[in-house]
Order: sequence, then structure tokens, then C-alpha cells
Amino acid sequence: MDAEKNKDQGVSDYRDVSDKKAIETALINSEQKFRTVVTNSEAIIFILDEEGVFTLSEGKGLKALGLKPGEVVGASVFDLYKDNPDILDAVAKALEGTSNKLITQVGHLHYDTFYSPYRCPTGECIGVIGLSVDITERIKKEEELERARKKAEESDHLKSAFLANMSHEIRSPMNAILGFSSLLAGDKLSEEEKKTYSEIVQSKGNELLQMLNDLIDISKIEAGIISLNCDQLNLNKLLSEYVQIAEQDLVVREIHDVEICHSIPLKEVIIESDEKKVRQILNNLMANAIKFTKQGEIEFGFTIKAGKAVIYVKDTGIGVKKEEQEIIFDRFRQADEDYSRSSSGTGLGLYICKTLIRQLNGQIWLESAPGKGTTFYFSLPL
Repeated sequence: MDAEKNKDQGVSDYRDVSDKKAIETALINSEQKFRTVVTNSEAIIFILDEEGVFTLSEGKGLKALGLKPGEVVGASVFDLYKDNPDILDAVAKALEGTSNKLITQVGHLHYDTFYSPYRCPTGECIGVIGLSVDITERIKKEEELERARKKAEESDHLKSAFLANMSHEIRSPMNAILGFSSLLAGDKLSEEEKKTYSEIVQSKGNELLQMLNDLIDISKIEAGIISLNCDQLNLNKLLSEYVQIAEQDLVVREIHDVEICHSIPLKEVIIESDEKKVRQILNNLMANAIKFTKQGEIEFGFTIKAGKAVIYVKDTGIGVKKEEQEIIFDRFRQADEDYSRSSSGTGLGLYICKTLIRQLNGQIWLESAPGKGTTFYFSLPL
């Protein structure tokens, strides 16, 4: 009887040992699987105790922060992130039993982190379990999309403003042409009146022609079909012609307090370029200078620097604010747009200049200050 009892006890002990070993093996396997998942995760997985001290810090994502797995174990989150109150608030909420989520920035990196209470079997909160995912690339793409959206909205706004402005720009000279043409048809005009009215009709006709040319040029630029016809170009001769052209323009516009000056070297300079395009650039820059200069002087000329011809147009006009000196080269944009609307112009001239100069392997830039005038420079290879 005793032998039978001892035998049953032995079998029971053996089963207990076997069950214990099976449980231990299962726990080891479970821990190994957990470790494998945690250490190979692209995210950062961490556990804090009830004092906010790291007891676990694993995941490949630690590398981006310059940390090794387990490096911060034993450190307090309240010390490590004392300068980031949002993180500390999220940890405090989780320690109080409330799960929460936070997107925050650490250095140049952005993280989406989930903080959850770490509870023991009795349900008591004994710490925090956290999962942090690097979303830096997502944030960058979202910011790029936002910038693209704003740029598209701005472009639509500028196009609408441009079209509204164009309708005004076309009507004004057209009304003048029709009105003075009607007066010219009368038979009671003096020769002086006829001459004056004819000059006005011609001037307004040239304005309309310039607008149409700008529209055609912008269409060619957008379509990428600008063609160049380069040949030898005498810069001295070309710029000398603009003395008379500019003076005549001042007369037609009835501007009496502006003097035309020039600085053209005596030594002849020949470059290889497209004369028509260079004239178009000069026409736009000179028209701009005259448009914004009511008194003082307009000077133009060129110098030779570092193997390039640097042509300039300088005025004593209203000048350009620092923050507007980049946007004036954009299409449909004008510096001091309120003032520009009171003058004529499409807002395409400088954009066309920039595009043509790039086609000619040159550069354009400016120096300016409000109330002190503006100097536009552009370079062309010799």
C-alpha cells in the first residue's frame, strides 16, 4: 500500500517538474520572440516605471537619435526631456492611467508617440509603455504638399489679378487711340494739334503692341519654344541708339524732370549674341526705369568684368523693398503693386528679361533701396 502511494507521488512529482519545465520553456520562447520583435522594430519601444525611469529602450529607431538599445535604461525621462514639456505631460497622463498620443520634434526629427499605462495583473498602473514612430519623411512630404498648394493658390490669384489688370491695360490705350483718331478726323485742327494727337495715337499704339508682344513671348516661354539667332553684336553702337530712344520716350510721356545719362566705353566691344533679344531686354529695363522715375536721372551703360559684358540701367525712382527684390522676377508680379496698378504694365517684363538672359547664358540682378532708386544689371558672355 505504501509502495503504491509512493509510486503515485513520484509520478505526480515528475508531472509537476515536467509542467514547470514546459512553462519555463514557454516563457523563455515568449521572451525571445518579444525580444526579437522589439529589437528588430523600426520604431522605438520603451517602458518606464512609476518614477518615470526607463526600464526598457529598444528598437532600430534609436539609431537616428544617436542612441544604442538599452543606453537610457536607468535614466529618468523627466531629466532627459526636461526641456520638452509636451513629452513630460504625455508621460504624466499615462502614469495617471490615461492613454494618449503626441506628435513632437526631437532635434530635426519628428515622432508620433503613443503612451499607455503599464498595469500589473491587479490593474494598478506601475509605469508607462510607449511606442514611438519616426514620421520625419511624412512631415516633410506634408509640408511640401502644403507649399505646393499655397503656390498653386497664389498662382491662381496672380493670374486672376493679371487678367483683370490686362483688361484695364488694353482698354486705356485703346480708348485713347479711338478718341484721338476721332478728333483727327475733324477739319478744324491746327497743324500743331494734329501733330500732338498723332504722337499720342502712335504712343498708345506702341503700348498696345508691347502688351501683345509680352503675351506672345510669355506663351513661347511657357511652351519652351524660344529660339535664338546669335551673331556679332556691337554693344557700343546698340547702347548709343538708346540715348535718343529714351529721350523721345520722355517727351511722349511728358516727363520733364528726368535727365538721360550714359556711360559707354570708347573702345568698341563686339559680343556674340541675339540682337533682337538684347534689344527686348533693354526695352523692358528702360521702360521700367522711365515708368518709376518722375525726377532725377536715368543712366545706362556697360563695363567688361571677368570675361563678360555687364550692362546696367540705373534710375533715381521709387526703389524696391528688400523683400520684393526676388518676386519681381516672377511672372505676373510687380514690386509695389499698388503703385504699379496706377501706372501701365503687364507685370511680365522682368520675368521675360530673366528668361531671355538665361537663354543667352547670362544673369540678371539688381541693387535697390526704397526712395533711392534701382540699378538693374545683366551679364552676357563675350
